[in-house]
Amino acid sequence: MTGITLHIWPGSWDLPSVEPSCLATIFYLQHTIPGKFSIVESGNPDASPTAQFPFLVHGERTIPTFALIIKYVASLKDIRTGSLDASLGHARKSQEVAWCAHVESNLGDVVYYNLYAHHGNWAGLTQPVLASMLPVPQCYFVPGRIRECHRSRLETAGLWLPEVEKQDKKTFRETFKSKKEKTDTHLYLQAFQRERVMEKARASLDVYTRLLGANDFFFSDRPTTLDIVLAANTLLLLNPPYPDPFLQALLIDSYPALSSHARRVYAHAMRSGSPTRSTQNLNFSWSSLIPWPPVTKKQAEKSSEDVHYDRMRWGFYGLAIGSVAAYLAVVGGSKFEEILAIVARASEEEEEEEAVQAETSVTSCDSLSA
Repeated sequence: MTGITLHIWPGSWDLPSVEPSCLATIFYLQHTIPGKFSIVESGNPDASPTAQFPFLVHGERTIPTFALIIKYVASLKDIRTGSLDASLGHARKSQEVAWCAHVESNLGDVVYYNLYAHHGNWAGLTQPVLASMLPVPQCYFVPGRIRECHRSRLETAGLWLPEVEKQDKKTFRETFKSKKEKTDTHLYLQAFQRERVMEKARASLDVYTRLLGANDFFFSDRPTTLDIVLAANTLLLLNPPYPDPFLQALLIDSYPALSSHARRVYAHAMRSGSPTRSTQNLNFSWSSLIPWPPVTKKQAEKSSEDVHYDRMRWGFYGLAIGSVAAYLAVVGGSKFEEILAIVARASEEEEEEEAVQAETSVTSCDSLSA
């Protein structure tokens, strides 16, 4: 079991990654195959089959999404500890699947709101961090594109605050009054939105607190997939230095058990040491604007016959393009002159028709006046 590479968003805020599913995947692999995989930090999600991180590359296989990576890793024969959920019964496994979906849907909405929908946290924290992970010119437009990807989800959950409408041209007094009214309205909407997010966060965190109880982990004496998913989302509420840390304060003050649980899962995952990390080149290049597909091992290791075939194919393309260029160089000038002559004759005929129509109209006017 060699050559397993996990591609993720880079880390920040003392966390291996800034994205919940990437963070959960790292924790899972650290528990199941520690020391047998490496991490590639990248700012190019277009290299993934789904255009999203994380994705795992093992030989010729490319496995996207957290759920598929779990299934693939569990199918490997050389896993030292087996699946995290191997000790759970069928009923507990079904419950865990439902609870994981609950965490990703409910608490995940709160995390993404805090990172992308809250204007102060987005402009003061998330956008600069994402921009620092990307090359020029992607750093100027990719963070906004990522934010727009989360917008539909947060709008459906009612966690996206509508933008303030632009002002029309008015007098100074009308503009000042209208601007003040819209600013007050926006402040009220922000306060209402804040309470809605707090209510949604409390509803989810209360449930997880009751489910955890006085235990260190949910269903066993060791972390399961539910522990990992919840810890990944909780840590992204705890660790980042948010300009508006209202959810961070809520979690620390009102839910210390869940905060300790997240730290415990992180420490348990990293007890065997951090995996080998590498970073893709983030220097500027025009080729970075093109979403090149990832190069797999099958493409990198071609036989001599494949190389010969590729050379013959590119030679044919070059011969065809050269033949077209030579044809245009020899006969292109005369053909172009013929086209110009045809266009000139057509324009002369149109001018003659217009002149005849003008003479006819003048004659008819003279006859009417007579």
